[in-house]
Amino acid sequence: MSESPQAIITKTSQQARTSWVWGHFVKIGDKVQCIVCKPGSNELCDKKLSCDTKSSSTKSMLSHLLQKHQLMDPKKYEAAAREIENALKRQKNEGGRWASKEELSPKSLKKAIAYFIADADLCFSIVTRDSFWDLLGLLNPAIRNGEMTFGRKTIALEVHHLYGAHSEYLKKFFKSLKHVAFTLDAWTSPNTKAFMAITAHAISSTWQMIDVVVAMPVVHGAHTGFNFAETFLEVLERYELSNSIVSITADNASNNSTLASRVEQVLEGRFIASDQLLGCMAHVINLAAKDGLGAFGSPTDETTAEDEITLDQMDHNAFTTRLDGTGINLRTVITRIHGLTTHVRLTPSDVRNL
Repeated sequence: MSESPQAIITKTSQQARTSWVWGHFVKIGDKVQCIVCKPGSNELCDKKLSCDTKSSSTKSMLSHLLQKHQLMDPKKYEAAAREIENALKRQKNEGGRWASKEELSPKSLKKAIAYFIADADLCFSIVTRDSFWDLLGLLNPAIRNGEMTFGRKTIALEVHHLYGAHSEYLKKFFKSLKHVAFTLDAWTSPNTKAFMAITAHAISSTWQMIDVVVAMPVVHGAHTGFNFAETFLEVLERYELSNSIVSITADNASNNSTLASRVEQVLEGRFIASDQLLGCMAHVINLAAKDGLGAFGSPTDETTAEDEITLDQMDHNAFTTRLDGTGINLRTVITRIHGLTTHVRLTPSDVRNL
């Protein structure tokens, strides 16, 4: 005897409620509300989404958790983390090569493409190029002829999945380390996004040196020591490393002193800024070299150019209808324009103000 439509809907709803996403949403009327905390605060997201009562689909909730909170199914993370651990063991046993024992399948190919894109720093849209699939088809015709082609969104989702899996692996890996040192470096990319690279350094129980990039988060807001500290502390909390930190190495900028003071305040004695903040020796040498070169004096062209551009040249009597370049140091003009554009491009706050 077939089930009634209402019974099917009820059964589907009960099955849907077993999904992991319901740990991050509550149902309010005909909508669902996200209860995930916003990054860097205790405020709830409170985003409300429409709820499909007929199919009880969780697609919109999955998409929201991934795009806004970078959350995915933890069970998939754990399984993938075990795969990564096994692959690393094989890598160690086979002379440092990333050896894969997986046979060609849609799953293994999708994962390999995601690793390739991440390793080569390529855009996801490469999978939309026929030439890309022609290349893979040349290596194995089954790829082109079978159901093994993927779109941009599918590969982007796989990269997110692998990132989460690697994060889970690192959490487990760091539990075996008692002392971890960090190096921090912040910079602004050509597209005016600020990043902080956080690298961990340790010695394993087998006396092997370990250097691993833990995170490279986007820095929001002004480049103050306080904001840098909050970004760093969030990473420490995520990987449960607050009790393992032995030092921070950074350049000698004043905001890093503020960062260290804030970390000392939050960690309450587990980090002492005056003892555990180390200056980057390469940066110190660079500053010393600049001071040494400065002792030889500034370029004469630049000094002369400063004298040549005077207020007299701004007088209306000095205006001309024919530009002959008399009294103008073109090199200085170009240098100043270049300096202005470089400053604006590398300063996200200035771009927003413009």
